[in-house]
Amino acid sequence: MQIIFNKYLSLLSFLLLLSLAAHAQRSKGMMNERGDGSDSKDENKPGESIPPDVRAWKLRDQFTFSDTIAVDTLTNGYQVYNPVFRKTIAANYLGNLGSAYQSMIFDEQERYYGHLFYNSLSAYIPQAEELYFFNTKTPYVNLSYHFGGPKRNSEEYVSTLFTQNINKKTNIAVQYQLSSSIGQYQAQKAENQNLKFQSSYNGDAYNMHMAFIYAKIVNQENGGLNMPDLQDDFSDEEPRDFIFHFNDASLKLNTLQFFYNQSLSIGNINVNGKDSTVTELPVSTVYHTLKFDRGERNYNIDDLSDKYPSLSGKPFYPNIYRDSLQTRDSTLYNKVSNTFQIKFNEEANSLLKFGLRAFITNDIAFYKFPGKTNWNFDDDGKGIPVYQTRDTSLVTSAIGGRIFKNLGKNFWWNAGMKLYFQG
Repeated sequence: MQIIFNKYLSLLSFLLLLSLAAHAQRSKGMMNERGDGSDSKDENKPGESIPPDVRAWKLRDQFTFSDTIAVDTLTNGYQVYNPVFRKTIAANYLGNLGSAYQSMIFDEQERYYGHLFYNSLSAYIPQAEELYFFNTKTPYVNLSYHFGGPKRNSEEYVSTLFTQNINKKTNIAVQYQLSSSIGQYQAQKAENQNLKFQSSYNGDAYNMHMAFIYAKIVNQENGGLNMPDLQDDFSDEEPRDFIFHFNDASLKLNTLQFFYNQSLSIGNINVNGKDSTVTELPVSTVYHTLKFDRGERNYNIDDLSDKYPSLSGKPFYPNIYRDSLQTRDSTLYNKVSNTFQIKFNEEANSLLKFGLRAFITNDIAFYKFPGKTNWNFDDDGKGIPVYQTRDTSLVTSAIGGRIFKNLGKNFWWNAGMKLYFQG
């Protein structure tokens, strides 16, 4: 516990200093009432402070609709620190924080067809669709730390968020999250980290949202119980005394994502409100979304030759295809996606009261994975493995459209279609 705490103490201290600096900035009235940080004759008087005002939203409908999200921590399930149970209320998983899982609710089971190895760990890999974007009049810092269990089976969760507006229209945010656990059994340790840097710009006609996301997952894999004579009665056995196939097998998954979404409003229309006010809104909006996703997975076992004979006399891996001395099980995945859209806003359709959106999208995915191993032989007849890799590229393109109604208090609907014409 002490080692882990010291490892992240400097990060928490840094963000705490940012929080204190933000408080001092508000107290001294360094920002004007518009929150744009520019010089103004109407500066706050000494001793006055700007009331905190933090707004947040998520991008939905293929990043074309900004849906407001309440910042209040309780309504957002602050107390649910396990990322798995933020995804689903019922899950099968290996029992400790940070381990692989699958939702027991079929409709909630996520499938990332791009990278197969995301599926059981997706709760620990942030996606652009899940990001919160902010607009603040004052700098905002959120720190949280959870620790539970006895020390030898401890679980830990750390989350830090800092966001601040550069000016009235531009915001930046940095967030770091860590979930780690030792587990009740041997070789069950899990440690998952992610770092997000994001920014948004909301202008009169042009809007932009962007993010860099890095995630690193390191999990031990013990291969399951290796106790063939174990009876059904576990009452006399301590979890730490159970024997497993592996004590030094680990999975490492690194992901890097870049996301950039921009939009430009075209045309204007005056809309009369209920209070006789007139609001100027765009007739249509064009969008471009760029996404890059890179995932690298490595599976490693130290001293692989010692793992062939198990206690039952049967090898854990009956076939060795690559190397009898070390594992070389790794995959690499790169994907670039571009989407162009045009949306006709429903406010402009005074007759039928619905909106229309059309899009075209293109995905290019590149895969690299182990191939067949060839052998060369020296003068003494000793085999020397020559490792090969295979790679392939897949291109997918589609067009589609959607009609929708997002306005109103009681009734919303949408319907759409998507046609793949390539891939």
